[in-house]
Amino acid sequence: MSENFTYLFRYLEAEQINVSKSEFQFQIQSHPHYPSLVSVTDTLSFFNIVNIVLSIEVDEKELLPDTFVILLEIENNQPHFYFVKKKGDVYFCLREKNEIILSKPELILKWKKIVLLVEKSEKNIIKYANTSKRFWTLCSICIIFFLLSLMQFNINIITYFFFAFPILGTLLSIIILKDLFGIESELLNRLCTVNNITNCSTVVNSNKWKVFEVVNFSDLSLIFFITQFFSLYIFLLTNDISTYFNIQKTILICTFPVLLISIYYQKVIVKKWCPLCLSIIALILFESLYLTILTQSFYKFQTRLLIQYGFIISVSIFSWFLLKKTLKNQKEIKELNITTNRFIRNYEMFKNNLLASTQVKSSQIPLQETIILGNPDASLKIKFITSPFCSFCAEALAVIKEIVSKYPNKVCIDVHFNFDEIGSDEKSKRIHQQLVSIYYDHGQILFIKALYKWYKYKDESIIYKIISEEVKESDEFNNKSHIFLKEIKPNIIKKVISKEEKSTLILRKQFHWNRQNFINFTPAIIINGYFLPKYYDKNNLIHFINDLSEDEDF
Repeated sequence: MSENFTYLFRYLEAEQINVSKSEFQFQIQSHPHYPSLVSVTDTLSFFNIVNIVLSIEVDEKELLPDTFVILLEIENNQPHFYFVKKKGDVYFCLREKNEIILSKPELILKWKKIVLLVEKSEKNIIKYANTSKRFWTLCSICIIFFLLSLMQFNINIITYFFFAFPILGTLLSIIILKDLFGIESELLNRLCTVNNITNCSTVVNSNKWKVFEVVNFSDLSLIFFITQFFSLYIFLLTNDISTYFNIQKTILICTFPVLLISIYYQKVIVKKWCPLCLSIIALILFESLYLTILTQSFYKFQTRLLIQYGFIISVSIFSWFLLKKTLKNQKEIKELNITTNRFIRNYEMFKNNLLASTQVKSSQIPLQETIILGNPDASLKIKFITSPFCSFCAEALAVIKEIVSKYPNKVCIDVHFNFDEIGSDEKSKRIHQQLVSIYYDHGQILFIKALYKWYKYKDESIIYKIISEEVKESDEFNNKSHIFLKEIKPNIIKKVISKEEKSTLILRKQFHWNRQNFINFTPAIIINGYFLPKYYDKNNLIHFINDLSEDEDF
Protein backbone atom coordinates (compact mmCIF):
# COMPACT_ATOMS: atom_id res chain seq x y z
CA MET A 1 0.00 0.00 0.00
CA SER A 2 1.42 3.38 -1.08
CA GLU A 3 0.55 6.73 0.44
CA ASN A 4 1.68 10.17 -0.74
CA PHE A 5 0.57 12.04 2.44
CA THR A 6 -0.57 15.13 0.53
CA TYR A 7 -2.94 15.98 3.38
CA LEU A 8 -0.06 15.98 5.87
CA PHE A 9 2.26 18.13 3.75
CA ARG A 10 -0.52 20.65 3.19
CA TYR A 11 -1.11 20.75 6.94
CA LEU A 12 2.59 21.33 7.65
CA GLU A 13 2.67 24.10 5.02
CA ALA A 14 -0.35 25.73 6.65
CA GLU A 15 1.48 25.66 9.97
CA GLN A 16 4.62 27.10 8.27
CA ILE A 17 6.69 24.03 9.14
CA ASN A 18 9.48 23.30 6.68
CA VAL A 19 10.34 19.69 5.94
CA SER A 20 11.91 17.87 3.00
CA LYS A 21 9.15 15.85 1.34
CA SER A 22 11.59 13.37 -0.16
CA GLU A 23 13.37 12.79 3.15
CA PHE A 24 10.05 12.54 4.99
CA GLN A 25 8.80 9.96 2.48
CA PHE A 26 12.00 7.96 2.88
CA GLN A 27 11.82 7.95 6.68
CA ILE A 28 8.12 7.11 6.89
CA GLN A 29 8.40 4.34 4.28
CA SER A 30 11.24 2.90 6.37
CA HIS A 31 8.93 2.65 9.39
CA PRO A 32 7.89 -0.95 10.19
CA HIS A 33 4.25 0.13 10.60
CA TYR A 34 4.03 2.22 7.41
CA PRO A 35 1.57 3.72 6.44
CA SER A 36 -0.24 3.69 9.80
CA LEU A 37 -0.83 6.71 12.05
CA VAL A 38 1.99 5.46 14.30
CA SER A 39 4.43 5.79 11.41
CA VAL A 40 3.21 9.36 10.84
CA THR A 41 3.62 10.48 14.45
CA ASP A 42 7.00 8.75 14.85
CA THR A 43 8.31 10.36 11.66
CA LEU A 44 7.07 13.79 12.76
CA SER A 45 8.92 13.29 16.04
CA PHE A 46 12.01 12.24 14.11
CA PHE A 47 11.93 15.66 12.40
CA ASN A 48 11.55 17.41 15.78
CA ILE A 49 7.95 18.36 15.00
CA VAL A 50 5.85 18.42 18.16
CA ASN A 51 2.68 16.42 17.52
CA ILE A 52 -0.19 14.85 19.39
CA VAL A 53 -3.06 12.49 18.52
CA LEU A 54 -6.32 13.10 20.35
CA SER A 55 -9.76 11.54 20.50
CA ILE A 56 -12.13 14.48 20.09
CA GLU A 57 -15.89 14.11 20.35
CA VAL A 58 -17.89 15.94 17.73
CA ASP A 59 -19.36 18.36 20.28
CA GLU A 60 -15.79 19.39 21.20
CA LYS A 61 -14.78 20.36 17.64
CA GLU A 62 -15.01 24.08 18.40
CA LEU A 63 -12.01 23.65 20.69
CA LEU A 64 -9.84 22.72 17.72
CA PRO A 65 -7.77 25.28 15.80
CA ASP A 66 -8.75 26.41 12.31
CA THR A 67 -6.40 23.86 10.69
CA PHE A 68 -5.99 20.22 11.72
CA VAL A 69 -5.88 16.64 10.44
CA ILE A 70 -8.79 14.35 11.22
CA LEU A 71 -10.13 10.92 10.34
CA LEU A 72 -13.26 11.30 8.20
CA GLU A 73 -15.48 8.79 6.40
CA ILE A 74 -16.08 10.47 3.04
CA GLU A 75 -15.20 8.10 0.19
CA ASN A 76 -16.54 4.53 -0.21
CA ASN A 77 -17.47 4.31 3.47
CA GLN A 78 -13.77 3.98 4.27
CA PRO A 79 -12.27 6.34 6.89
CA HIS A 80 -9.22 8.34 5.76
CA PHE A 81 -7.23 11.22 7.17
CA TYR A 82 -7.94 14.67 5.75
CA PHE A 83 -6.38 18.07 6.16
CA VAL A 84 -9.19 20.35 7.31
CA LYS A 85 -9.23 24.13 7.11
CA LYS A 86 -12.11 25.92 8.77
CA LYS A 87 -13.53 29.15 7.33
CA GLY A 88 -16.58 30.30 9.20
CA ASP A 89 -19.12 27.47 9.18
CA VAL A 90 -17.52 25.82 6.12
CA TYR A 91 -14.81 23.13 6.26
CA PHE A 92 -12.40 22.58 3.35
CA CYS A 93 -11.16 18.97 3.45
CA LEU A 94 -8.25 17.71 1.35
CA ARG A 95 -6.73 14.26 1.08
CA GLU A 96 -5.02 13.74 -2.29
CA LYS A 97 -6.22 15.59 -5.34
CA ASN A 98 -9.56 17.26 -4.91
CA GLU A 99 -10.73 19.55 -2.14
CA ILE A 100 -14.10 18.70 -0.63
CA ILE A 101 -16.24 21.39 0.96
CA LEU A 102 -18.39 20.32 3.90
CA SER A 103 -20.93 22.19 5.98
CA LYS A 104 -20.97 21.74 9.74
CA PRO A 105 -23.81 19.15 9.67
CA GLU A 106 -22.03 17.19 6.92
CA LEU A 107 -18.79 17.20 8.90
CA ILE A 108 -20.60 15.90 11.98
CA LEU A 109 -21.94 12.91 10.01
CA LYS A 110 -18.45 11.98 8.80
CA TRP A 111 -16.59 12.69 12.09
CA LYS A 112 -14.43 9.77 13.37
CA LYS A 113 -12.90 11.42 16.48
CA ILE A 114 -9.17 10.85 15.75
CA VAL A 115 -7.38 14.20 15.37
CA LEU A 116 -3.70 14.92 14.65
CA LEU A 117 -2.25 18.27 15.71
CA VAL A 118 1.26 19.67 15.23
CA GLU A 119 2.99 22.67 16.71
CA LYS A 120 5.74 24.77 15.18
CA SER A 121 8.75 25.27 17.41
CA GLU A 122 12.32 26.54 17.18
CA LYS A 123 13.45 22.91 17.05
CA ASN A 124 11.83 22.25 13.66
CA ILE A 125 14.49 21.39 11.10
CA ILE A 126 14.78 23.99 8.32
CA LYS A 127 18.02 22.91 6.66
CA TYR A 128 16.05 21.35 3.81
CA ALA A 129 14.63 24.75 2.89
CA ASN A 130 18.18 26.09 2.82
CA THR A 131 19.20 23.24 0.50
CA SER A 132 16.35 24.13 -1.85
CA LYS A 133 17.43 27.78 -1.83
CA ARG A 134 20.99 26.81 -2.70
CA PHE A 135 19.74 24.69 -5.61
CA TRP A 136 17.64 27.50 -7.08
CA THR A 137 20.43 30.00 -6.48
CA LEU A 138 22.81 27.80 -8.45
CA CYS A 139 20.24 27.43 -11.25
CA SER A 140 19.76 31.19 -11.35
CA ILE A 141 23.52 31.75 -11.63
CA CYS A 142 23.74 29.26 -14.50
CA ILE A 143 20.86 30.96 -16.34
CA ILE A 144 22.42 34.40 -15.87
CA PHE A 145 25.79 33.28 -17.25
CA PHE A 146 24.07 31.49 -20.13
CA LEU A 147 22.16 34.64 -21.09
CA LEU A 148 25.30 36.75 -20.75
CA SER A 149 27.18 34.36 -23.03
CA LEU A 150 24.42 34.62 -25.67
CA MET A 151 24.79 38.38 -25.62
CA GLN A 152 28.34 37.96 -26.90
CA PHE A 153 27.05 36.55 -30.20
CA ASN A 154 25.67 38.60 -33.06
CA ILE A 155 22.56 36.47 -33.58
CA ASN A 156 19.05 37.26 -34.74
CA ILE A 157 15.80 36.93 -32.85
CA ILE A 158 14.92 33.63 -34.59
CA THR A 159 17.95 31.94 -33.06
CA TYR A 160 17.25 33.42 -29.63
CA PHE A 161 13.70 32.08 -29.61
CA PHE A 162 14.75 28.70 -30.96
CA PHE A 163 16.64 28.05 -27.72
CA ALA A 164 13.23 27.76 -26.06
CA PHE A 165 12.45 24.53 -27.94
CA PRO A 166 15.32 22.34 -26.64
CA ILE A 167 15.07 23.85 -23.16
CA LEU A 168 11.33 23.20 -22.89
CA GLY A 169 11.74 19.77 -24.53
CA THR A 170 14.47 18.78 -22.07
CA LEU A 171 12.31 19.86 -19.12
CA LEU A 172 9.32 17.88 -20.40
CA SER A 173 11.52 14.81 -20.99
CA ILE A 174 12.87 15.03 -17.43
CA ILE A 175 9.33 15.40 -16.05
CA ILE A 176 8.24 12.30 -17.99
CA LEU A 177 11.07 10.45 -16.22
CA LYS A 178 10.13 11.96 -12.86
CA ASP A 179 10.12 8.59 -11.11
CA LEU A 180 13.70 7.98 -12.25
CA PHE A 181 14.83 11.48 -11.25
CA GLY A 182 13.00 11.28 -7.91
CA ILE A 183 10.71 14.23 -8.72
CA GLU A 184 7.55 14.38 -6.63
CA SER A 185 4.78 16.81 -7.55
CA GLU A 186 1.07 16.64 -6.90
CA LEU A 187 0.46 18.95 -9.86
CA LEU A 188 2.30 16.60 -12.23
CA ASN A 189 0.42 13.61 -10.82
CA ARG A 190 -2.86 15.35 -11.54
CA LEU A 191 -1.75 16.30 -15.04
CA CYS A 192 -0.76 12.71 -15.85
CA THR A 193 -4.00 11.23 -14.52
CA VAL A 194 -6.61 13.70 -15.73
CA ASN A 195 -9.04 10.89 -16.45
CA ASN A 196 -9.23 7.10 -16.79
CA ILE A 197 -7.53 7.00 -20.20
CA THR A 198 -4.46 9.07 -19.24
CA ASN A 199 -1.52 7.76 -17.26
CA CYS A 200 2.07 8.84 -17.95
CA SER A 201 3.68 6.18 -15.75
CA THR A 202 1.83 3.35 -17.51
CA VAL A 203 3.02 4.53 -20.91
CA VAL A 204 6.61 5.35 -19.90
CA ASN A 205 7.15 2.12 -17.96
CA SER A 206 5.50 -0.12 -20.56
CA ASN A 207 7.79 -2.71 -22.17
CA LYS A 208 5.29 -4.47 -24.42
CA TRP A 209 7.74 -4.09 -27.27
CA LYS A 210 11.13 -5.70 -26.62
CA VAL A 211 12.96 -2.76 -28.16
CA PHE A 212 11.82 -0.64 -25.18
CA GLU A 213 13.90 -2.81 -22.86
CA VAL A 214 16.96 -1.15 -24.46
CA VAL A 215 15.72 2.30 -25.47
CA ASN A 216 12.29 3.90 -25.21
CA PHE A 217 10.57 7.08 -26.33
CA SER A 218 11.56 9.00 -23.20
CA ASP A 219 15.24 8.17 -23.82
CA LEU A 220 14.98 9.33 -27.43
CA SER A 221 13.26 12.61 -26.55
CA LEU A 222 15.78 13.51 -23.86
CA ILE A 223 18.76 12.67 -26.10
CA PHE A 224 17.17 14.60 -28.97
CA PHE A 225 16.62 17.83 -27.03
CA ILE A 226 19.93 17.71 -25.14
CA THR A 227 21.77 17.25 -28.44
CA GLN A 228 19.73 20.03 -29.99
CA PHE A 229 20.61 22.46 -27.18
CA PHE A 230 24.36 21.85 -26.99
CA SER A 231 24.81 21.60 -30.75
CA LEU A 232 23.03 24.94 -31.17
CA TYR A 233 25.41 26.55 -28.68
CA ILE A 234 28.50 24.96 -30.27
CA PHE A 235 27.42 25.89 -33.81
CA LEU A 236 27.01 29.46 -32.58
CA LEU A 237 30.61 29.38 -31.40
CA THR A 238 31.74 28.20 -34.86
CA ASN A 239 29.42 30.66 -36.64
CA ASP A 240 27.64 27.87 -38.58
CA ILE A 241 24.09 28.57 -37.44
CA SER A 242 22.54 28.30 -40.93
CA THR A 243 23.97 24.83 -41.38
CA TYR A 244 22.69 23.90 -37.90
CA PHE A 245 19.11 24.86 -38.77
CA ASN A 246 19.19 22.84 -41.97
CA ILE A 247 20.55 19.80 -40.11
CA GLN A 248 17.67 20.20 -37.67
CA LYS A 249 15.13 20.32 -40.48
CA THR A 250 16.43 17.01 -41.81
CA ILE A 251 16.40 15.41 -38.38
CA LEU A 252 12.91 16.71 -37.60
CA ILE A 253 11.58 15.16 -40.81
CA CYS A 254 13.15 11.86 -39.69
CA THR A 255 11.32 12.10 -36.35
CA PHE A 256 7.84 12.06 -37.92
CA PRO A 257 7.68 8.23 -38.20
CA VAL A 258 8.78 7.98 -34.54
CA LEU A 259 6.01 10.39 -33.53
CA LEU A 260 3.42 8.31 -35.41
CA ILE A 261 4.72 5.13 -33.77
CA SER A 262 4.46 6.80 -30.36
CA ILE A 263 0.84 7.77 -30.99
CA TYR A 264 0.05 4.26 -32.23
CA TYR A 265 1.72 2.66 -29.22
CA GLN A 266 -0.28 4.79 -26.78
CA LYS A 267 -3.58 4.38 -28.63
CA VAL A 268 -3.47 0.71 -29.65
CA ILE A 269 -0.86 -1.12 -27.56
CA VAL A 270 -1.00 0.48 -24.09
CA LYS A 271 -4.47 1.98 -24.54
CA LYS A 272 -3.50 4.89 -22.34
CA TRP A 273 -2.50 8.44 -23.25
CA CYS A 274 0.50 10.26 -21.82
CA PRO A 275 -0.27 14.02 -21.77
CA LEU A 276 3.42 14.87 -21.39
CA CYS A 277 4.36 12.65 -24.34
CA LEU A 278 1.70 14.31 -26.45
CA SER A 279 3.10 17.68 -25.38
CA ILE A 280 6.54 16.69 -26.69
CA ILE A 281 4.99 15.54 -29.99
CA ALA A 282 3.23 18.90 -30.30
CA LEU A 283 6.47 20.72 -29.46
CA ILE A 284 8.42 18.88 -32.19
CA LEU A 285 5.71 19.59 -34.76
CA PHE A 286 5.63 23.26 -33.81
CA GLU A 287 9.44 23.36 -33.98
CA SER A 288 9.34 21.94 -37.51
CA LEU A 289 6.78 24.55 -38.53
CA TYR A 290 8.91 27.29 -36.93
CA LEU A 291 12.02 26.35 -38.91
CA THR A 292 10.14 25.82 -42.17
CA ILE A 293 8.54 29.26 -42.08
CA LEU A 294 11.37 31.36 -40.64
CA THR A 295 14.57 29.86 -42.07
CA GLN A 296 15.90 29.20 -45.55
CA SER A 297 16.55 25.66 -46.72
CA PHE A 298 19.61 24.17 -48.41
CA TYR A 299 20.88 20.63 -48.14
CA LYS A 300 24.59 20.86 -48.83
CA PHE A 301 26.41 20.04 -45.61
CA GLN A 302 30.11 20.19 -44.93
CA THR A 303 31.61 16.91 -43.77
CA ARG A 304 33.33 18.70 -40.88
CA LEU A 305 30.00 19.97 -39.52
CA LEU A 306 28.28 16.61 -39.89
CA ILE A 307 31.11 14.94 -37.97
CA GLN A 308 30.87 17.70 -35.34
CA TYR A 309 27.14 17.11 -34.95
CA GLY A 310 27.63 13.34 -34.86
CA PHE A 311 30.17 13.75 -32.08
CA ILE A 312 27.69 15.82 -30.03
CA ILE A 313 25.00 13.14 -30.52
CA SER A 314 27.42 10.40 -29.45
CA VAL A 315 28.44 12.30 -26.31
CA SER A 316 24.77 12.97 -25.46
CA ILE A 317 23.85 9.29 -25.88
CA PHE A 318 26.80 8.07 -23.84
CA SER A 319 26.24 10.68 -21.09
CA TRP A 320 22.52 9.95 -20.79
CA PHE A 321 22.81 6.17 -20.56
CA LEU A 322 25.62 6.54 -18.04
CA LEU A 323 23.48 8.93 -15.99
CA LYS A 324 20.43 6.70 -16.41
CA LYS A 325 22.33 3.71 -15.04
CA THR A 326 23.46 5.77 -12.06
CA LEU A 327 19.91 7.01 -11.39
CA LYS A 328 18.54 3.46 -11.61
CA ASN A 329 21.16 2.23 -9.16
CA GLN A 330 20.35 5.05 -6.75
CA LYS A 331 16.64 4.28 -6.99
CA GLU A 332 17.25 0.58 -6.34
CA ILE A 333 19.51 1.40 -3.39
CA LYS A 334 16.88 3.73 -1.97
CA GLU A 335 14.16 1.08 -2.29
CA LEU A 336 16.46 -1.49 -0.71
CA ASN A 337 17.26 0.91 2.15
CA ILE A 338 13.55 1.46 2.78
CA THR A 339 12.92 -2.29 2.95
CA THR A 340 15.99 -2.89 5.10
CA ASN A 341 15.22 -0.03 7.48
CA ARG A 342 11.64 -1.21 7.85
CA PHE A 343 13.04 -4.60 8.87
CA ILE A 344 15.72 -3.19 11.19
CA ARG A 345 13.38 -0.70 12.88
CA ASN A 346 10.86 -3.36 13.86
CA TYR A 347 10.61 -2.91 17.63
CA GLU A 348 9.66 -6.49 18.55
CA MET A 349 12.64 -7.83 16.64
CA PHE A 350 14.93 -5.26 18.25
CA LYS A 351 13.60 -6.09 21.70
CA ASN A 352 14.10 -9.83 21.20
CA ASN A 353 17.67 -9.29 20.05
CA LEU A 354 18.32 -6.90 22.93
CA LEU A 355 17.06 -9.39 25.54
CA ALA A 356 19.24 -12.07 23.93
CA SER A 357 22.38 -9.92 24.24
CA THR A 358 24.78 -9.82 27.18
CA GLN A 359 23.35 -8.52 30.44
CA VAL A 360 25.36 -6.60 33.05
CA LYS A 361 25.60 -8.37 36.38
CA SER A 362 27.25 -6.08 38.90
CA SER A 363 25.34 -3.67 41.12
CA GLN A 364 24.58 -0.17 39.95
CA ILE A 365 26.45 2.92 41.11
CA PRO A 366 24.15 5.11 43.24
CA LEU A 367 22.35 7.68 41.11
CA GLN A 368 23.71 10.59 43.13
CA GLU A 369 27.26 9.51 42.26
CA THR A 370 26.79 9.36 38.51
CA ILE A 371 26.72 11.70 35.49
CA ILE A 372 23.09 11.84 34.38
CA LEU A 373 21.71 13.35 31.17
CA GLY A 374 17.97 13.66 30.67
CA ASN A 375 15.43 12.70 33.30
CA PRO A 376 16.89 10.77 36.27
CA ASP A 377 13.40 9.42 37.08
CA ALA A 378 12.76 7.99 33.61
CA SER A 379 12.09 4.26 33.40
CA LEU A 380 14.37 3.90 30.38
CA LYS A 381 17.98 3.77 31.60
CA ILE A 382 20.84 3.92 29.12
CA LYS A 383 24.51 3.71 30.05
CA PHE A 384 26.96 5.38 27.70
CA ILE A 385 30.55 4.24 28.27
CA THR A 386 32.94 6.62 26.55
CA SER A 387 36.44 8.06 26.51
CA PRO A 388 37.56 11.58 25.51
CA PHE A 389 40.40 10.02 23.52
CA CYS A 390 38.24 7.58 21.52
CA SER A 391 37.61 8.76 17.95
CA PHE A 392 34.54 6.52 17.56
CA CYS A 393 32.95 8.02 20.68
CA ALA A 394 32.36 11.37 18.97
CA GLU A 395 29.79 9.80 16.64
CA ALA A 396 28.19 7.92 19.52
CA LEU A 397 27.96 11.16 21.53
CA ALA A 398 26.08 12.77 18.63
CA VAL A 399 23.52 9.95 18.86
CA ILE A 400 23.20 10.30 22.63
CA LYS A 401 22.88 14.07 22.34
CA GLU A 402 20.08 13.74 19.77
CA ILE A 403 18.24 11.24 21.97
CA VAL A 404 18.41 13.56 24.97
CA SER A 405 17.36 16.49 22.80
CA LYS A 406 14.25 14.77 21.41
CA TYR A 407 13.25 12.77 24.49
CA PRO A 408 14.53 14.72 27.54
CA ASN A 409 11.77 13.38 29.79
CA LYS A 410 11.67 9.79 28.55
CA VAL A 411 15.27 8.71 28.98
CA CYS A 412 17.95 8.68 31.65
CA ILE A 413 21.49 8.57 30.19
CA ASP A 414 24.23 7.52 32.62
CA VAL A 415 27.62 8.61 31.25
CA HIS A 416 30.57 6.42 32.27
CA PHE A 417 34.17 7.26 31.52
CA ASN A 418 36.47 4.29 31.01
CA PHE A 419 39.46 5.90 32.74
CA ASP A 420 42.30 3.83 34.22
CA GLU A 421 44.24 6.22 36.45
CA ILE A 422 47.16 3.78 36.80
CA GLY A 423 47.90 3.43 33.10
CA SER A 424 47.07 7.02 32.06
CA ASP A 425 49.24 10.11 31.78
CA GLU A 426 48.69 13.45 33.48
CA LYS A 427 46.92 15.01 30.51
CA SER A 428 44.35 12.22 30.36
CA LYS A 429 43.76 12.46 34.09
CA ARG A 430 43.40 16.23 33.88
CA ILE A 431 40.88 16.11 31.02
CA HIS A 432 38.73 13.49 32.73
CA GLN A 433 38.74 15.37 36.03
CA GLN A 434 37.82 18.66 34.36
CA LEU A 435 34.88 17.11 32.51
CA VAL A 436 33.51 15.49 35.65
CA SER A 437 33.99 18.73 37.60
CA ILE A 438 32.09 20.71 34.97
CA TYR A 439 29.11 18.39 35.38
CA TYR A 440 29.02 18.58 39.16
CA ASP A 441 29.70 22.30 39.28
CA HIS A 442 27.52 23.49 36.42
CA GLY A 443 25.15 20.70 35.38
CA GLN A 444 24.51 18.62 32.31
CA ILE A 445 24.06 21.40 29.73
CA LEU A 446 27.58 22.70 30.15
CA PHE A 447 28.94 19.16 30.52
CA ILE A 448 27.56 18.12 27.11
CA LYS A 449 28.85 21.34 25.62
CA ALA A 450 32.34 20.74 26.99
CA LEU A 451 32.45 17.11 25.84
CA TYR A 452 31.09 18.09 22.43
CA LYS A 453 33.72 20.83 22.06
CA TRP A 454 36.48 18.50 23.17
CA TYR A 455 35.60 15.86 20.56
CA LYS A 456 35.40 18.57 17.89
CA TYR A 457 38.68 20.39 18.62
CA LYS A 458 40.69 18.04 20.90
CA ASP A 459 42.09 21.19 22.50
CA GLU A 460 42.51 21.36 26.27
CA SER A 461 42.32 25.15 26.23
CA ILE A 462 38.69 24.85 25.07
CA ILE A 463 37.76 23.21 28.36
CA TYR A 464 39.63 25.90 30.34
CA LYS A 465 37.73 28.54 28.38
CA ILE A 466 34.38 26.86 29.06
CA ILE A 467 35.15 26.67 32.76
CA SER A 468 36.12 30.34 32.91
CA GLU A 469 33.16 31.62 30.88
CA GLU A 470 29.77 32.44 32.28
CA VAL A 471 27.55 29.38 32.28
CA LYS A 472 25.48 29.71 29.16
CA GLU A 473 24.79 27.85 25.94
CA SER A 474 26.78 29.01 22.94
CA ASP A 475 24.96 29.86 19.69
CA GLU A 476 26.70 27.00 17.88
CA PHE A 477 25.58 24.47 20.47
CA ASN A 478 22.00 25.78 20.43
CA ASN A 479 21.83 25.59 16.65
CA LYS A 480 23.20 22.04 16.48
CA SER A 481 21.79 20.44 19.58
CA HIS A 482 18.65 22.25 20.74
CA ILE A 483 19.01 20.62 24.14
CA PHE A 484 16.87 22.34 26.70
CA LEU A 485 17.10 20.42 29.92
CA LYS A 486 16.69 21.19 33.58
CA GLU A 487 19.94 21.59 35.44
CA ILE A 488 20.93 18.70 37.71
CA LYS A 489 23.46 19.64 40.35
CA PRO A 490 23.66 16.75 42.78
CA ASN A 491 25.69 16.91 45.96
CA ILE A 492 27.44 13.51 45.90
CA ILE A 493 29.49 13.70 49.09
CA LYS A 494 28.51 15.62 52.16
CA LYS A 495 31.96 15.95 53.62
CA VAL A 496 34.21 18.65 52.22
CA ILE A 497 36.83 17.34 49.79
CA SER A 498 38.63 18.93 46.82
CA LYS A 499 37.23 18.87 43.29
CA GLU A 500 40.11 16.68 42.13
CA GLU A 501 39.44 14.10 44.81
CA LYS A 502 35.72 14.17 44.08
CA SER A 503 36.28 13.66 40.34
CA THR A 504 38.87 10.96 40.94
CA LEU A 505 36.48 9.08 43.21
CA ILE A 506 33.73 9.17 40.56
CA LEU A 507 36.11 8.05 37.80
CA ARG A 508 37.50 5.26 39.96
CA LYS A 509 34.02 3.89 40.72
CA GLN A 510 33.06 4.05 37.05
CA PHE A 511 36.22 2.25 35.94
CA HIS A 512 35.74 -0.43 38.61
CA TRP A 513 32.13 -0.96 37.44
CA ASN A 514 33.30 -1.22 33.82
CA ARG A 515 35.89 -3.87 34.74
CA GLN A 516 33.33 -5.89 36.71
CA ASN A 517 31.24 -6.08 33.56
CA PHE A 518 34.24 -6.80 31.30
CA ILE A 519 33.88 -3.51 29.43
CA ASN A 520 37.28 -2.89 27.90
CA PHE A 521 36.22 -0.92 24.84
CA THR A 522 34.46 2.33 24.01
CA PRO A 523 31.93 3.39 23.04
CA ALA A 524 29.49 0.95 24.64
CA ILE A 525 25.75 1.41 25.08
CA ILE A 526 23.72 -0.53 27.65
CA ILE A 527 19.91 -0.33 27.62
CA ASN A 528 18.15 -1.26 30.84
CA GLY A 529 21.02 -3.59 31.67
CA TYR A 530 21.45 -5.13 28.20
CA PHE A 531 24.21 -4.34 25.73
CA LEU A 532 23.09 -2.89 22.41
CA PRO A 533 23.37 -5.82 19.95
CA LYS A 534 26.52 -5.52 17.81
CA TYR A 535 24.65 -5.79 14.51
CA TYR A 536 22.47 -2.76 15.34
CA ASP A 537 23.92 0.58 14.33
CA LYS A 538 23.94 3.17 17.11
CA ASN A 539 22.15 5.62 14.82
CA ASN A 540 19.08 3.33 14.81
CA LEU A 541 18.68 3.54 18.57
CA ILE A 542 16.72 6.78 18.41
CA HIS A 543 13.90 5.04 16.50
CA PHE A 544 13.20 2.72 19.48
CA ILE A 545 13.19 5.27 22.33
CA ASN A 546 9.42 5.82 22.27
CA ASP A 547 8.65 2.08 22.32
CA LEU A 548 11.31 1.31 24.93
CA SER A 549 10.07 4.04 27.27
CA GLU A 550 6.44 2.92 26.94
CA ASP A 551 7.06 -0.84 27.14
CA GLU A 552 5.81 -1.91 30.57
CA ASP A 553 7.15 -5.44 30.07
CA PHE A 554 10.72 -4.30 29.53
